[in-house]
Amino acid sequence: MGDKYDRQLRLWGAEGQRRLANTHILLINSCATGSEALKNLVLPGVQRFTILDDQRVTQADATNNFFVTLDSIGSSRAEIVTKLLLEMNTDVTGVARHANVKQVLQEEPQYLDQFDLVLATDLDELVTTKLAELCLIKRLPLLIITSYGYIGSLRLQVAQHAIVDAKMDPPRHELRLFKPFSTLQKFADTFDLQSMSTIDHAHVPFVILLLQAMKKWKENYDGQLPTSFLEKDEFKKSLQEMTWGSWGHEVNFMEAAENAYMAYVPPQLPEEVASVLAVAASHTVSIEALEKTKDTKEFWLLAHAVADFVKQNEGLLPVTGVVPDMTASTEWYVALQELYMTKAKEDATKVHQILLNRMCDLKLPQDMISFDAVTAFCKNAPNIGMLETRSVAQEYKHVNLVGVDLEDEDKEQSPLIWYFMLRAVAAFASQFNRYPGSEDAAATQDGAWLVAKAKVLAAGSDVVDWITDDHALEMTRSCQVELHNIAAVMGGVAAQEAVKLITHQFEPLNNTYVFNGISGSSMIQKDWPQVAAYFKALLQSRLHSPPIYCGLAGDKGKAMYAGKALKAGEPIWTEAPFVAMQHEDNKEFVDCCDNCFVPLIDSKICWARVVTGSSSEVEGEAVPADEAAASEADFEAAIAFLQKEGGKSPEESYFSVFKLAESQVKCSCGVVYCSDNCKQIAYAQHHALLCPRSEERENAMGQFLNHTLVTNEIFQLAAKVVAKILLLFVATQDMAQARQPVDIFCKLPWWEVITSEEDLEDGETLEEYRDKFRSLLMQTYDYFISGLTENLAHLETQNELNGLTADALLVSCNEVLSVDFFSRVVGMFEMNNISMEIDHPLHALSEALSEASPEEKKDMPPVLARVKLALEKFTEEHNHQCDEEHDEYDEEECNAVDEDFVGVEGTALFSGICTMNHSCDPNCTVLYTKDGAAHVFAVQDIAEGEELCISYIDVDQEVDGREECLRLTNVSSFIAYWRLMSDQAGSTNSYVIAPVVRKNGKHRRLSNKWRRDRDGLIDYESFVLPRPKLP
Repeated sequence: MGDKYDRQLRLWGAEGQRRLANTHILLINSCATGSEALKNLVLPGVQRFTILDDQRVTQADATNNFFVTLDSIGSSRAEIVTKLLLEMNTDVTGVARHANVKQVLQEEPQYLDQFDLVLATDLDELVTTKLAELCLIKRLPLLIITSYGYIGSLRLQVAQHAIVDAKMDPPRHELRLFKPFSTLQKFADTFDLQSMSTIDHAHVPFVILLLQAMKKWKENYDGQLPTSFLEKDEFKKSLQEMTWGSWGHEVNFMEAAENAYMAYVPPQLPEEVASVLAVAASHTVSIEALEKTKDTKEFWLLAHAVADFVKQNEGLLPVTGVVPDMTASTEWYVALQELYMTKAKEDATKVHQILLNRMCDLKLPQDMISFDAVTAFCKNAPNIGMLETRSVAQEYKHVNLVGVDLEDEDKEQSPLIWYFMLRAVAAFASQFNRYPGSEDAAATQDGAWLVAKAKVLAAGSDVVDWITDDHALEMTRSCQVELHNIAAVMGGVAAQEAVKLITHQFEPLNNTYVFNGISGSSMIQKDWPQVAAYFKALLQSRLHSPPIYCGLAGDKGKAMYAGKALKAGEPIWTEAPFVAMQHEDNKEFVDCCDNCFVPLIDSKICWARVVTGSSSEVEGEAVPADEAAASEADFEAAIAFLQKEGGKSPEESYFSVFKLAESQVKCSCGVVYCSDNCKQIAYAQHHALLCPRSEERENAMGQFLNHTLVTNEIFQLAAKVVAKILLLFVATQDMAQARQPVDIFCKLPWWEVITSEEDLEDGETLEEYRDKFRSLLMQTYDYFISGLTENLAHLETQNELNGLTADALLVSCNEVLSVDFFSRVVGMFEMNNISMEIDHPLHALSEALSEASPEEKKDMPPVLARVKLALEKFTEEHNHQCDEEHDEYDEEECNAVDEDFVGVEGTALFSGICTMNHSCDPNCTVLYTKDGAAHVFAVQDIAEGEELCISYIDVDQEVDGREECLRLTNVSSFIAYWRLMSDQAGSTNSYVIAPVVRKNGKHRRLSNKWRRDRDGLIDYESFVLPRPKLP
């Protein structure tokens, strides 16, 4: 067998061949495509196969299927194909069953239990759905292969596929240079570089060079590793200083410089490996759970043992024993290799002991998994993984195009178009029991049906507009024809993926492969389980299942869609921010809770300002003496009255914030909260790691915070995110869960997000320009990590790290503590932040009193009348001052309450709202309540399946930037639409929810700032919409 399978053994080894030789495959329908796929599995030596097919050989089969002959026409196709396939490999056995697959699945669902893998071809939608459902229940891998004219597709469905060796390219090597084991460091110390010959000096392994250079560095820097960009650069230069002759003459030193990061970057678990170990920790809790994994039971037991090993060894995987190629003498390379192999055996022994203890707990045989198997698993530990695709039923219910990039797709020949056309063909076959185009007279009607069906399937994506009658014509003229060349291609692809599944090596394709033989193009429609799972959990738990779903909006990326028809003014969902902060300049005007962001208002000071501002003469007339001025007691009584009228308790009412200043609590660093509960929540979520511990901010974290005040306060928000991830990891020890809300949005580094070619000065390159921002971020990152490390050490002394040490936490969380991650978090806020605006409660009081009808005013209690009069006088006096300062003013624009009583303004990340795209014709708006929660409302009728959009101008963008945005946009239809809406509404009870363009030279206040428009530029006004009722 060794000679027979020599070449393939080089690909998947003896273990992979053993798995192939123990596999039983079921092929459903032995058409040309199915026969080609099975042929490519018979040749490498599967144990046996079964063909389930009720068709007889036809003339068409004889022309496109090499495994039938002309003299076999009329015979059972399954039997003929089986006979000819067995001639290709005598090691393989096979049987044929002439039966209808639909009938077998209905009457004998247990029939599938004997197989390890199912290949299915030439099935309609109903049979495919039933087969996929049974395979999912039985945890059988399923490959659905389609060849239709010049188009082919392959759909993979697996419940939970384990990857023993992903065969990464390039391979992953972790040499423990960051934290060398004792024998490795001792070996490195034996090298005396200065006394060597020139030849020996040029053949010292780079591992030794890095260990010696780092040892010298630590001696000079009190045992500290290089952390900043400048320090790392200095470390690399120290390697250059160690070389003899010109730089580049000694290749081993160049290799050391290229791999210098290994010496100062903590080793990190690859994301795929971390996911497997997290699942393994809960996967092997019982025999019953293990039995569900079929042939991967051994895999999950080993993964659980390695997961325990990692926990006990500061987040480090077992040493693999593999040493990469490098410039070195044979003697030293072999000696180095022996060191790593010895350490690998030690680690494997520890993993084996953990495994034996686990198997004892589960009452499994101690010899069930050999030590050699443990050693092999530890060797491949950096390359393990798992794959779980969406089920076919989920795909048929809703095609998940989140993550598919359509920007570069050919709008005439994109494989994605043909995916939807193949889906439409399968649906047609199920509904009409024939294939489209099979009846010449109905070909045109069949094509129209296919176009309509494909557009329905592609709803919510740009692909809808790409589907034309020409695509339908290609489907109807193909009419179930299999071209042998396309069948051969798809059979080869299917067999390749089958081998990956059988051997548990290499990474199988994720979801669907589509091949377009017309243009010679293909694509993999990847599944995005992390994204899909996150938004599913977000909508169901945190957002309480609103009538929306996440999908793809063409090249705009992810988007939110209406799950049902919505009416204008209808609330859609409410969402608390994942993380938020108040703007520093806003703190000068209003205090708020640093956790829930409710305004902290002192009612006495607030009312005193109103009384003072309304007590002077207005337009030369003194206030009548018979009108008693509203007192502080009147103000308190008015609030109590409005609370009672609203049917809410004082604590529930928005006006309750007038009392919060009296109960506020402070942290030692000066940060203010509305209650002890909010203080405790903030401490547990992020403040424990961000607290400077005194108002003087003299420690390292204080230096970071002071640095952000003179650079960019968005760095504080990024620090909040990292701190929140770390503390969530401390609580759950699940990094994937802790970082998931951020990974959904993290894309580009900060310097790439905020720079463009248009910003360059003469002679400056884009990279030079970006270096300025990169340098600033590196400096900020150094401040932050220094403060974070100091605070982690403090929490360790207070026993607040859930049994972890600060050093272990830094190692386990090294990915989210990297400068790369920090830069992408900052970039995330530049791309996805949403303004957070919480109104001052005096605005609500003023509106509540001013909204009274004439009849209500007559019956208004005297206390309310006095308060209302005081507010009116306050506004009148303010307008009088505006009139004196400016030639003309708009009463709406010069508002005393707005100017003197500023609300809370900040920036936040709302996971759901940030997924919405912007539009110049938005159908939604976002309003805020006193607790910082955001409420999404429809501002016009929205159809089911329609994308939900908000205003495309960022609220916290500078005024000039907003003007530039509008100048660069064709705003004519924008103006007309909003003015029409304003005219139709005809009410004064409105919210500013969208910008409208107008030309004037008046003053206009935006975001609590005054500015004068230049003549002919744009301005904003509110359009009118009946105010929706807030929760």
